[in-house]
Amino acid sequence: MQSLKKSSLYVLSINFIIFIFFPTLFLVKGGHNIASVGLCGIALIYLISRLLNREELDSLPRAEKIWMLCLLFYSATFLLSFFWHAEKLRELEHIAKLCLFIPLLYLFERYQPHINWLLKGILFGAIIAGGVAIYDRFILNVYAAYSPRMLQI
Repeated sequence: MQSLKKSSLYVLSINFIIFIFFPTLFLVKGGHNIASVGLCGIALIYLISRLLNREELDSLPRAEKIWMLCLLFYSATFLLSFFWHAEKLRELEHIAKLCLFIPLLYLFERYQPHINWLLKGILFGAIIAGGVAIYDRFILNVYAAYSPRMLQI
């Protein structure tokens, strides 16, 4: 019973975070980081709990394990280049996100997200984007939508 509650909690939280990804793109500055950090956090919690319970991590297919090994090799090569060229610390953000993506493979292998949540999130995000664009154009009388909040390139 306890594992069923934990399982449904994982599935619900994964699907909810996938749902809120697209609306947060338009509602919050830097919103693309919110849902991805949430998913990576859940994946790390899942991976740590799986390691603490001494469960096997060999459930992934061989091709996915090779792909993960390639990601880790790329990360190691990037870190070597980072230290060799004395880059700024800001450059590590992309590699950190890449390394945090690896536990998501284990999480999505066990608890597959539902496509309906993704499609509803895209629809909800599109409705919000349209509402903000209408508000900007007709209420605020600005030339381009999102221009009060974003830098035009």
